[in-house]
Amino acid sequence: MSTLHKKVEDDDARRKHIGRRLAVIEKDNERLTDMLIDGIGDSRVIDSRIKAQAQERTQLENEIKTLPQLRSISVHPSAIKAFAEKISVHRPKFEMALYLLDEMGELSRLIREIVKSITVSRDDEGRLHLAVESWLDPFLHPKSELMKAHRGWGAVSLVAKAV
Repeated sequence: MSTLHKKVEDDDARRKHIGRRLAVIEKDNERLTDMLIDGIGDSRVIDSRIKAQAQERTQLENEIKTLPQLRSISVHPSAIKAFAEKISVHRPKFEMALYLLDEMGELSRLIREIVKSITVSRDDEGRLHLAVESWLDPFLHPKSELMKAHRGWGAVSLVAKAV
């Protein structure tokens, strides 16, 4: 398991633990408040417990704010690899599906929902380069890895039409 996935899992586990602990504190505070109202137990002891739990609640709420935002999806690298293999095996079917979507007028809308930006540039030798950034990029690979785009049948013309 990659370090990134381990960190995400650790952060997620900590977030869940904090959530459970906050729920326990809330329930216990309700019970202690009911005891105070009913005159059961030593009010000084109950009051000190409520104050201690309030401090713990504040610490936990501050800690949860420092944890990285929870990703809406976490994909295991082997799942990505399996998906990529299936796509490559069924490429002709996907190309036909893209063609049919284009004929129905739906392809450009779908591409606009997936593509975040397209940057067109020329290198020092005058060759044209397209950099396509997808909204899915954060879920598919760590930022430190570079993705290589391959030009396939109609890929450039489809992207160009969507812009």
